[in-house]
Amino acid sequence: MSPDLTTRVGGRALSASAGLRGSRPASGRCRALREIDCTTRAIVAPDRLWFAISRTRLRGPTRSRRPPRMRKLVSFTGISLDGYYKRTTGEFDFPHVDQKFFNFSNRQDAYIDTLVFGRETYEHMAAHWPNATEGDPEVIEFMNSVPKIAVSSPLERADWNNTTLVRRDDLAATLGELKHRPGKEIALFGSVQLTASLLELGLVDELRVIVFPVLLGEGVSAFPTLGGQVQLELLRTTTFRSGNVLLVYRPA
Repeated sequence: MSPDLTTRVGGRALSASAGLRGSRPASGRCRALREIDCTTRAIVAPDRLWFAISRTRLRGPTRSRRPPRMRKLVSFTGISLDGYYKRTTGEFDFPHVDQKFFNFSNRQDAYIDTLVFGRETYEHMAAHWPNATEGDPEVIEFMNSVPKIAVSSPLERADWNNTTLVRRDDLAATLGELKHRPGKEIALFGSVQLTASLLELGLVDELRVIVFPVLLGEGVSAFPTLGGQVQLELLRTTTFRSGNVLLVYRPA
């Protein structure tokens, strides 16, 4: 069995390499990720990354086929080994996302049907995806069609397709109601300040953090606005030959 990647669930090591055999090779457009100018990489690379992480989920033993009582709100963040999610200059140009990562991600079921963004992340996403031509067409279609929530008080409008603008004062009530509706997972991409606020409100069900094998030395901490300690429980890990490690936690 190929040692491309290993997932640990409940202390057992499971290989997902076999699931990649015979899979359709990803589009050559994925190479565009390495060709994007440094000034736009902070916008495009995280977008591709978050979509990939969101689909990186192995099936464990099925205990029950009953639908969950409440939809999960999951947060996705990519950081350096020393805990920074972007450079002091604001760039996010250090992820190492290889083809095997995308192949693995694309073999998994899609569990998301709603996206949530803070203002800054929303503006980056909305500036890129409606006119995106380079990249996986499936990813582009997903990002432009899936229902989205932009959380911001200063924004006056959110014109990206299928986007609802929610004021911060209404955030807890809106997401609380949304989690009780039937549906798949609600995903929060990037938006670390918003993630910190939702952790303090007790609305985040899982933190999915991909750690890149790089030390920046300095940068912007992943959760600088968090008001206090949040104890976490490790659910599973996935390691990749590239050195990336996906850590999945839930608040304890």
